[in-house]
Amino acid sequence: MRQKNVDLQNSNRIMLSSITSRVGNAVFDYANKMILVSVFASRPLLMSLYQSSETMIGIVFNLFAGAFVDKVNRKKILIVTDFLSGITCLIGFLFLDTPYLYLAMLIGNILLAILSTYNSPSYNAMIKESITEDYIETHFSRFTLAKEIFSIASPSIGVLVWQLFGLKVSYLFNAATFLFSAFISSKIVIQLPPKEKKKKKSVFKQITEGLQYMFKHKTIMYLLIISAMVNFFLSGYNLSMPYLNNYFAKEMSNFFGAALIAESVGAIVFSAVNTKLSKEKKKEVSQNKMLLFLVLCGLSIALLPLQDAVFKNAYLSLVPFALMGGFLTMFNIQFFTIVQKSVDSEYVGRVYSVIFTIAILFMPVGSIVFGFILNPANLLVMLICGIGVILSVVLYKLLMLGK
Repeated sequence: MRQKNVDLQNSNRIMLSSITSRVGNAVFDYANKMILVSVFASRPLLMSLYQSSETMIGIVFNLFAGAFVDKVNRKKILIVTDFLSGITCLIGFLFLDTPYLYLAMLIGNILLAILSTYNSPSYNAMIKESITEDYIETHFSRFTLAKEIFSIASPSIGVLVWQLFGLKVSYLFNAATFLFSAFISSKIVIQLPPKEKKKKKSVFKQITEGLQYMFKHKTIMYLLIISAMVNFFLSGYNLSMPYLNNYFAKEMSNFFGAALIAESVGAIVFSAVNTKLSKEKKKEVSQNKMLLFLVLCGLSIALLPLQDAVFKNAYLSLVPFALMGGFLTMFNIQFFTIVQKSVDSEYVGRVYSVIFTIAILFMPVGSIVFGFILNPANLLVMLICGIGVILSVVLYKLLMLGK
């Protein structure tokens, strides 16, 4: 019973720390974008530069961050990166009434993105040290549920803070959330200390060892391949979504917004069910279950154009989005639980960094590819993406057969 209480407390602290900073970032990002579309409305390139800076930082820093995380105390990394993120927002606050407003926003966004590349794998690596194996799936179910709830609430909080208080308070709000997150992280109890490192190694050596570890463990490599394929096809799905406003314009004024809400509702419901089931009985996490959820996710995406061809009803078209949000959430819970249980503690940071780096790389690639074939007048890309997600499962099974 005592063990379960420690797991629960650590799970709560990890969730609170992560979600608090996520909410702060949402407020910060919304405020910056409102400034960009108002003060710098005639210079859309500035918005593009602001948005792309995060992606480029992720590609450049992720592998190095993962290697660093596997060398250093993960709890300290969480505390230090959150603290420095808070200080970054406070420094940015000092430049908001100066001619360097945009430069402050851009540099602040880049610095927060760099710190995030070290912070994110640390959270995932900390799970292995602070939560016992039997509780990991329950943690991911609870965390996914909480994350989806706040994914709905965060934009509303951002709008509220911006409208009531403006840009300055948005920066102070984000600084406060980071500092609070650092405090909560300091309370996480380490239950399974990482193995002692025999000797210090260079970052490049650490990266090389991490890649060798992944190549040696075929299951992890195949998980990386399937995550890359899924992200490639989901980028086409995400690219198509805003254009659905025009496609369904006669029946619904903001179909895109409604679809996003439907996705989040599906994710929340499925996460809640999974959390309840994982508490009531010990559920086996399996690759077959993970693949089943991914097939259902692909079918849900493909269902949109098929449903539209038969019924041509915008409101019925929201159902596939709710199902997709739910099944994708279930896939993610299974996927990250399998990764946590399959990877040795000293390699967790590097493995997650490789997965996130590949995911980031394949998203813009997919966006460019599907940008050439996207036609807002039809739902062909949605059908292709749904089938593509299913084919990624087929490829995974073929790879496993040849293992």
